[in-house]
Amino acid sequence: MSSFRSTQVAVLVVACGLLAAACDSSNEAVDTAARATTSPTVSDQATVLQPLRAFVRQGLDEGAYATSIFTPAIEFSGANGWLFNGEFEPLLLLSRRSGPTGIQQQALNFVGFSTTDTDAVVAALRSEPILVFSQGTDPATIGGIEGTALTATAVVPGGGQAQALIFPNNLFASQVPLDPPVFFDGDAVRFTVIPVDDVVLVVLAVADAESFDDHLAAADTLLATVTFQG
Repeated sequence: MSSFRSTQVAVLVVACGLLAAACDSSNEAVDTAARATTSPTVSDQATVLQPLRAFVRQGLDEGAYATSIFTPAIEFSGANGWLFNGEFEPLLLLSRRSGPTGIQQQALNFVGFSTTDTDAVVAALRSEPILVFSQGTDPATIGGIEGTALTATAVVPGGGQAQALIFPNNLFASQVPLDPPVFFDGDAVRFTVIPVDDVVLVVLAVADAESFDDHLAAADTLLATVTFQG
């Protein structure tokens, strides 16, 4: 996906016109007791990330890091070898270099949906025509919160690349100042969908098919350190 492996970044944020079901408060009946209980403070050891509002490549070390404006607020560690690519209220962008030249990138992006309806978010993801999803879902846990994981492959008619039009940062709308999301034919994606307080968090791990398994292993090592902060 060029959005994740070069100068473009894929963005997945709720847009009421595109995800009406997810934005309809009348459909937000949830068991609040099953949702996350976040801790109130960032640990003293964590470095607070600066909310860079442009695509950058800032190397991260092995220490702990905390977001400053992303919702839900998170803290993570084990980031040695990862790059911090930017932070917005609904979006945190991380990536790691791949390939012999270190130019290509593999992404781990955190996206906050302004809804509590996880089913609507999953349905919206599955509606994207260039993403072909595997059958079924798998259980997943991030920060002690149970959720759902589903995988997909980008299938672009005629090969090449195409925009994923469910993302509001496309030809029709742009909620953050980044280039439109473009998937290459054959890109592999794992979506992990987790309810956290008043949002649904979607974590996208994206890479080319050949390096996808190795990328997931690295992503899961980082995700195992994630805690949610109030």
